[in-house]
Amino acid sequence: MPGFTYVAVDKRGKEKRGNVEADNRERVVEILKNDGLIPVSVKEQGVLNKEIDFSIGKKVKPRDLSVFCRQFVSITQAGVPMKEALQMLSEQTENKWLKRAISEVLLSVEKGNTLADSMRGQADIFPPMLINMVEAGENSGSLEMAFSRMAIQFEKEAKLKATIKKATIYPIILIIAAIGVTAIMLLFVIPIFIDMFADLDVEMPAITMWVMNTSKWVTANWYIILAVIVAVVVAYKIIYKTEQGYVNKEISKIKSGQTVTQTTKVNDGVITEYPYKLPDDLTVAGTHGQYYQLALEKDRDINGVSDGKNDIVVWYCLSGNYYQDSPNDVRNNYYFYSRGNVIYTGVGHSTVTGEAEIKLFINAIVAAANVTAVKPEVNFITELNPAAKIEKTRYYATDQTSWNQDEINVLNNDQEFFINVKDYNMVSSSLSLEDQSKEDMTVDFYIGGTEESNKINDKIKEMIPYGNNVEPVRLSDGSFHIKNNAYCIALSDIEHYLWDDDAGSYLPNCKLYVKVTSTVSLYGKNITSVSEASIDLKQRQLFDLD
Repeated sequence: MPGFTYVAVDKRGKEKRGNVEADNRERVVEILKNDGLIPVSVKEQGVLNKEIDFSIGKKVKPRDLSVFCRQFVSITQAGVPMKEALQMLSEQTENKWLKRAISEVLLSVEKGNTLADSMRGQADIFPPMLINMVEAGENSGSLEMAFSRMAIQFEKEAKLKATIKKATIYPIILIIAAIGVTAIMLLFVIPIFIDMFADLDVEMPAITMWVMNTSKWVTANWYIILAVIVAVVVAYKIIYKTEQGYVNKEISKIKSGQTVTQTTKVNDGVITEYPYKLPDDLTVAGTHGQYYQLALEKDRDINGVSDGKNDIVVWYCLSGNYYQDSPNDVRNNYYFYSRGNVIYTGVGHSTVTGEAEIKLFINAIVAAANVTAVKPEVNFITELNPAAKIEKTRYYATDQTSWNQDEINVLNNDQEFFINVKDYNMVSSSLSLEDQSKEDMTVDFYIGGTEESNKINDKIKEMIPYGNNVEPVRLSDGSFHIKNNAYCIALSDIEHYLWDDDAGSYLPNCKLYVKVTSTVSLYGKNITSVSEASIDLKQRQLFDLD
């Protein structure tokens, strides 16, 4: 695709210069106008003025995608229409590849296409998971929720990559330093000693002779070593990309939009057997391979050890015509696969009319409906922040050992506690609005035990959420209706729960419990899960020192 150099002015009259790739000059003008710029001059780049870009591929980091999702939610929640939101994002985004992709998505949306289909046209920028979530959000009317949850996913991915990168920097530096020192010794230092020992005309130890001979060989063949290193690096990059599904012989066919209508069965199981038994060869609507795939060959790990079970089960692969040379290639030519109650498909843009493919869809729904919902996660934390550390113990101290029970003796009688609640039932967001309306998550608090007599919801006046999220709602039974977030509760008169009348002293240990009940509707079936956490309230003894 040819490159163009442009000069334009923005709405404030400020001149802007840059480079852009497009099919022709008219397309460049269109892109600039969509970015709110007025073209002054547009020239095709020649050999001498062509922009040199040393980056390999279109680099869009998970952090860029996370910011994009967060900004989209913020703008649309402010009441801005989707087209205007995309226009604003295309102007604000710094990453040039993502900026260009958003502009293309905006053009596609303006032509009447859905947001998901428009993003699918930029599949080299937007991951399949994001596109699928956007499509589910559009169908269910929960687009903002889909973007919010994908923002969280991209943030986790970015954090993981940053952690791995940070952990590998030090050993890489050590390895490079060691290689550098070794090379200097073999190429420059040891040859000096070789000449010195030659003048002495004495017999050297075997290991010394080995080192000297190695130095001679390296000095004479350094270019061969350099060539081998370069070849290894290049080979690794090629193999790595191939393993990830980014590079294979079908990519050119995918880009040209060539499709097939045939698939072959890879595995037998519930999706192929119940309630309909499906054939080994399935005729489907016109579809094609995908640009990017998950690591289908990987196994899940338990405590760092593979359990020998695939994370993803592939059911059907593309076959015939352009894919007949690599049958049942589950990495590059997949058509239909699943993980738990989440179904992935490589279906293209054609209308599904075949009876067999409809039966496959019904089987998938039935299988997903029988999967148990994931339990929520809840923890006491040290402060009102979802990123805060977990708090296991809270200490209290008394003011005096001898006192009147009508008085307050606990130094901090009113205490604040913080909890963090996470619900991972993302699949429910891709269902109907009716199913989403059935989603519910409530929280209850207990002290001393989780029996009903130990519930203290009525002693808590309010729950304060982190950020600007919706306030918790107290239900008729005293429970709090909440969403994924961190919350603060204020517990007054804590001394009431810490004094043991029978013993006539304070309890050395008392537990405060939080119980979260999550209800989701998976394909019309309500599933309830309960999780709880506790924090120890321990007495800290005070001593007077003379």
